[in-house]
Formats: sequence, C-alpha cells, structure tokens
Amino acid sequence: MELANPISVYCDMNSNGGGWMVVLRRKDGSTNFNLQMQSYIDGFGDLTGEMWLGLSVLRDLTCGITEDVYDLRNAGGCHWELRVEVGDWNFNNANANYEYIYIYGDDYRLDVGAYSGNAGNEFTPQLDSAFSASDNDRDAHLLMNLAQVARGGWWYNLDTTPNLCGYYCQPTVLETCSGSMNWGWLSPVKTASMKTRRVVTTY
Repeated sequence: MELANPISVYCDMNSNGGGWMVVLRRKDGSTNFNLQMQSYIDGFGDLTGEMWLGLSVLRDLTCGITEDVYDLRNAGGCHWELRVEVGDWNFNNANANYEYIYIYGDDYRLDVGAYSGNAGNEFTPQLDSAFSASDNDRDAHLLMNLAQVARGGWWYNLDTTPNLCGYYCQPTVLETCSGSMNWGWLSPVKTASMKTRRVVTTY
C-alpha cells in the first residue's frame, strides 16, 4: 500500500532486526495526549520525542477500507507486523510482538495477529474495539467515557487497561496513578513505544 501523500516518520533500525516505523513514543510526559479525535486521526508530537503517528496513516498502510482482514493482510504491501515495547518505574522492560496490525473502518477499529514476547498479550480484550478520544466516546462502557478517565485516546473496551496514551504518571505514596498509561504487569508505564514493519511475502 502506498500513501497518497508522503509523510515524515522516525525509523528504528536497531530493535529486533531494524526497519521499524515508530507509531507511538512515550518517554517523559512532555507531550499532551489528552486531545480530541481529529488530533489522533492526523497525528501529533515530535518525531524524535513523544509522538503519535496518526490513525489515518495506520489505516491506509494496513488497507483498512474493509473489515476483511484475512483477505487483505497478505495483499500487496498491506501486511504490517507490530512491536510494543514498554518499561516501568522499576527498570523492568519487556515487549509484545504481533503477527500483524490492522486498523479498519470509519471508527478505526483494531485487530492484531498472533502474540509473542514477554510483556503479556494485553490487546486481547480490545480486539475489534473502536478508537475513543475525549470528544468521541466509542468504548463499551455504558456510564463513562474512558478516554476522559485515562486522559488520552485509545482502543478502550470496558476499562482503561491497557492504554499507552493515557496520562503520564510517576507513582508516589500519595499518587497511585490509577487510569494512567499501563500495560499489564508493567504498570504504571514509564516508557512505551509502538512500532510497525512491513512484512514482505514471497511466493
């Protein structure tokens, strides 16, 4: 899949063989992620700092015009694998790798492939979830907008676990960081990144 308009991206050439395009980076809380839906569609931040690439780009790259992931994920250029890297405040670091990532539909729903890694398969409860933001409540919770609770957009289902776009929080005796960015046992999260890389299929 080729994008209609060129964009600037940050490429990680060191992790797990290199060739990764960075989709999300959190490292110091310097960027406000409590933004409205259009910002998450367009992307925001600094390519060398904290950033979000944009849902529109992800949907275009993964050919998410249709919901038929099984037909498209191996089509020309549409198969992109996903790597999530997270670290907590106790200096633990781990990763979650997925066979593919697929963003589809007008509400930017999420699908991912088979999991491997040591961070935990935290995306399972959020499969087929629409993306929510502070002004766009698409989660499955009936009583509240979870993007407002977590202060950041994400593919929320019934709670704020996991999310890597929530508010940045260092735990203290008085601050439990409830609802902040988290990923399973690495919670609250201090550093996080999501990266994707095209899978070239040869026949």
